[in-house]
Amino acid sequence: MRDEKERSSRLLSLLGQVRRARGFRLYLADGRRLVDLWQDGGHAALGHTPPSVLLAFKNAASRGLFSPFPHPADRAFRKALARLFPDCRSVRIYSGEQSADDALAAASFGLNLGDFPDPAMGPVPADSSAILWRPWCPVDSEYEDEGAPVPLTLPVLPLPAAGRPVVLLLSDEADAALPPSDFVSPVILLAAARAVDDLIAAYGEREALRFRRTDEALAAADCSWTRRGVYLSPTAPVSVRAWEEVFGRFLTAGFLLPPDPRLPVILPGELSGGEDAALARELAVAF
Repeated sequence: MRDEKERSSRLLSLLGQVRRARGFRLYLADGRRLVDLWQDGGHAALGHTPPSVLLAFKNAASRGLFSPFPHPADRAFRKALARLFPDCRSVRIYSGEQSADDALAAASFGLNLGDFPDPAMGPVPADSSAILWRPWCPVDSEYEDEGAPVPLTLPVLPLPAAGRPVVLLLSDEADAALPPSDFVSPVILLAAARAVDDLIAAYGEREALRFRRTDEALAAADCSWTRRGVYLSPTAPVSVRAWEEVFGRFLTAGFLLPPDPRLPVILPGELSGGEDAALARELAVAF
């Protein structure tokens, strides 16, 4: 784990200084502009500056609601989650990854957040007891056909902020085993509720988004990438060294890939004609 974090930090350091992030683009101190295909692992999947989320932050922050007090924001966030996941009856909200991992350990599930299979990266085992949920990402049919709800689901929600909560959707069995939720800063919860509502509003439009040249490159028989919804992953396993080379090549072309090869490439919510053509060229290069 430590080696993976150090490698990610090393790759991100190749960017230099990021002065501004707006929408799906990063603006660097040396004048370069990058299209973000990492999107903070999916937490910036609606962009880095979602207006209503920023407004929710500002309004809650102006009331000094930074500390993890009991607050109606918890109910607002849960209601938003219920609109996104209407079939889910039980939810846990933890203050961060360490708290969620501690809760999983206390429940003796034998896994942590890093063990949740990611459907954006390939087939999910049919007998999996946990899964990541990503918007606009289909899950393989053999998994869905199992019928029984998965005990633990970890949604990747579009909240581009440090300190964001970790949400777990639970089966009845998991509900009985997991410790209670944490108190979380109302500033974070109100912004998270707004982010969930924004996701619901944008769902169909983003799902239908197409980029002509990028789509043509991905449809080529010899393409090295597999597409699942808005997510791309290599068609075959890629070594760490090979991923670093691909990362550098895309960076030179004006695109930021995930610094961790275990994360999917995420198509952005917009591309100019020139960016579409440039991305198609990079996707057409075999690795």
